Amino acid sequence: MWLLIGYLSISLTLGFLLGSSNTPVIGVFITGFLALVGTVVGAKYLFDFPDSQQNLMPIVGKSLFVLSLGVASGTIAGEKYRNGIHDRGSRSFPWSKDNAPTTTHEAIDWIALSEKLSNLGYSQSAIIELYRIRVVERKELSELIRKETAKGVDPFNITKLYDSTNPFNTMLGTVEAEERVRGPASIE
Repeated sequence: MWLLIGYLSISLTLGFLLGSSNTPVIGVFITGFLALVGTVVGAKYLFDFPDSQQNLMPIVGKSLFVLSLGVASGTIAGEKYRNGIHDRGSRSFPWSKDNAPTTTHEAIDWIALSEKLSNLGYSQSAIIELYRIRVVERKELSELIRKETAKGVDPFNITKLYDSTNPFNTMLGTVEAEERVRGPASIE
């Protein structure tokens, strides 16, 4: 029984490393190494103990089945890990219904800004906190605009709530998207 558990754990680990590797050389090396070890150990056993060959046929078959099943399962799990099944889930807007942006342009700008901040490593809660600052700023600007309008300031000189010619996301410059996480068996 312990032999089967050992084969299963080793094969799952090797399969996971095989599947999560970004380099096909690792896959070829691991499978070739397993085949070589299996052949050498099997041949040595058959030549050294020909009498016990019949008694151990069932355990050899079960062991090979468990090994194959483990490598296949581990490879599938590793491939899913490598291709991003572990990625962060869907993101929500940093605003709620009562403090949403006033224009579509500003909303899209905030979505782009959120993506850039996420790529820089900021958490969703930090982005929401930044948006809360913008909500307070928007209230203050609305009050300033109201005062300027009451004073009769020229409409071209009134403070703007949002300047679409200078979006927030351009203030960060170009931020490259986060590179996919490499698998644990990948060698850089």
